[in-house]
Amino acid sequence: SLLARCDIAAVGVRDSGREEVAGMFSSASTDREHSAFVLDGDDLVGYLWIEQDATAAETWVDAYADPERFTREIIAAGLAHGLRVGRAVQAAHAPDAAWTVRSGSFGSDRALVEGLQAAGFECVRRFYRMRIDLATSALPDVAPPLPDGAVLVNARTDDERRRLYAVQQESFADHWNHTPRSYDEY
Repeated sequence: SLLARCDIAAVGVRDSGREEVAGMFSSASTDREHSAFVLDGDDLVGYLWIEQDATAAETWVDAYADPERFTREIIAAGLAHGLRVGRAVQAAHAPDAAWTVRSGSFGSDRALVEGLQAAGFECVRRFYRMRIDLATSALPDVAPPLPDGAVLVNARTDDERRRLYAVQQESFADHWNHTPRSYDEY
């Protein structure tokens, strides 16, 4: 519900579904030791999610603050904590390597954007999240035909998954911030 309130305040609709939130809690890359909840009495008013990606040499810090209570203070404290964690991880694991702390926000989330800027983050990339209402007439009832010789295959065997992995790695090799990963990590 906290993430839903943050989404609605920023973009007018809930953007983070239960699956995404569950993924944050269950991901192997989630830094459970340093991610934190912010409570006001028994009320959850903030959440700081920290993710460690050693392959990419990155710490991700996402700060969520109840848009009605302590927003700027929670964001500032959360980002400061995340930066301390990022510096400590770099010092412990890769003191001589380039390590980056990243975060993201909706462009319309003024409190978070201002908090990120005040913490020293700078905008390096913008993404657009697009969607379509499934009830719209713009969505065809039947998928357009594939080119001759092309077929859809659900990757079920190890060989098929390895072929899919190879295509994914090659397809995104030139994509912004792509980090090559081993098949096992993929």
